[in-house]
Amino acid sequence: LRIFENPCVLTPPDAEPFNIVPTTTSTRPTITNPPGPYDCTFESGICNGWENMANNQFNWTRVQASTVAAPEIDHTTNTVQGYFMQADLSKGGANDYARLKSPTL
Repeated sequence: LRIFENPCVLTPPDAEPFNIVPTTTSTRPTITNPPGPYDCTFESGICNGWENMANNQFNWTRVQASTVAAPEIDHTTNTVQGYFMQADLSKGGANDYARLKSPTL
C-alpha cells in the first residue's frame, strides 16, 4: 500500500483507471454485539426515553418501511418490514419543526 500526498497521481503514470477490474467486493459488516441500553431500533415500538418534544408544529411517528415512499428499507432489518421514526414534512410548513428527544446518553 502506498499513500501519496496528491491523491490524483497515478502509479504507474500510464495507468488507465477506467480499465481496472475490481478484485474485491465490499459487504456490510455483521453486528455481533448485543444491543446496549441506549440502542433503539424502534422494531418493538417507541423506546423508553424517546419522545416528541412539547410545542412541535408536527411530530415524529414510528413507521414501517413498507408503508412509506422513502427510505425503501429499514437499515436495522435491511427489509421493508423494519420500523423507524420519521417526521412527515408534508404536515409542516415553512420554519416549522419536529423535535424528537432521546434519552440522555
